[in-house]
Amino acid sequence: MKLKIVLLGLASAILINSGCSNPEAKAGAESEPAIPVEIITVDLNTIESTIQFFGNVTADKEIKVYSTVPNRITSIYVDYGDRVEAGDLLAQIDTEKITQAVTQAEAGLESAQAQFKSVDAEWQRIQTLYADNAISQSQYEAVKAQRDGAGSGVKQLKAALSAARSQLSDTRITAPIAGMVAERNFEAGDMAAPQFPLFSIVKMDPVRVEVNVIERHINIIKPGQKAWLTVSGYPDSIFAGTVKQVNPTLNPMTRTARAEIVVPNPGLILRPGMFADVNVVIAAKKAVPVIPKYAIIEKTSLNYEEGQLTTNKVKINRHVFVVEDSLALKREITIGIEDRTGAEVINGLTGGQRLVVVGQYNLSDSARVAVIRSAN
Repeated sequence: MKLKIVLLGLASAILINSGCSNPEAKAGAESEPAIPVEIITVDLNTIESTIQFFGNVTADKEIKVYSTVPNRITSIYVDYGDRVEAGDLLAQIDTEKITQAVTQAEAGLESAQAQFKSVDAEWQRIQTLYADNAISQSQYEAVKAQRDGAGSGVKQLKAALSAARSQLSDTRITAPIAGMVAERNFEAGDMAAPQFPLFSIVKMDPVRVEVNVIERHINIIKPGQKAWLTVSGYPDSIFAGTVKQVNPTLNPMTRTARAEIVVPNPGLILRPGMFADVNVVIAAKKAVPVIPKYAIIEKTSLNYEEGQLTTNKVKINRHVFVVEDSLALKREITIGIEDRTGAEVINGLTGGQRLVVVGQYNLSDSARVAVIRSAN
């Protein structure tokens, strides 16, 4: 019985309040309990719109290192995983026979040069005699032929010595580029063969990431665009890269075009073969109001065309609540660029306003609120 009396009393109070003047209604609203909310202050930030891809990390260069000298390997100085600089000694091929060949070539050249010197002195004397008509034409031609032959012999022995020295130099297997040893295929004591690589050296700074661009994005992804990458091996790190090139043709089987992204890798922590999550930046704005997506309330509606309800055009209305003088005020907004967590507000909000981010679904326009937490 008491419960019925209370309910009747509340109903009467509601009817009385509904017939009151505006000041009384306002006083009634102020007496309502405040709704708890959490807020943030709208800041002006940078926001980027991206397209996500997945790709594989590859080395900038990979060079196979061969030995041109088919001889026994006497020493190996590096192993796979070692970092090397251009010119570093990787291995040494046996030099005994080649050193002997160099010594013989040097001795032969020395003898040939001495012979040429002797013949050249005779040539100088014959030229004077020939000019004075003191010797015959045949004598002159004979000495000239000797001198030319001695000169040719010197040239041949110089070439042989140069080849021997070059082969001796080739016994030192050095790194052609700076990078990391990816493969070591021989052991000390093995016979080197020109057709089999001793080492593989990869240049890992920068690295490249190849992604496949679908047909509808082919005119959006362009060289020079910035890209952000993450790999599972370093989940807390974000790597910056740049789109270097986009293949102008599509693969007829996959209907995708290959794009290449270059990523600086000074610490060599990105390794060829890693799987990368890539976000290519296609648009960016600076110093604009950016709010978290979860603060936005969306309502969809269908348009009428020729008196008929149609789903061809779905209209999305978006609004948020801002707090002013302990009241939640509804603000219709228009958004622009979006990223994974935030959205740019084109109109409806300005920097510095107090935005409701928790409790907004319990609010109506001009509802009283109590701020229980302010994030900034």
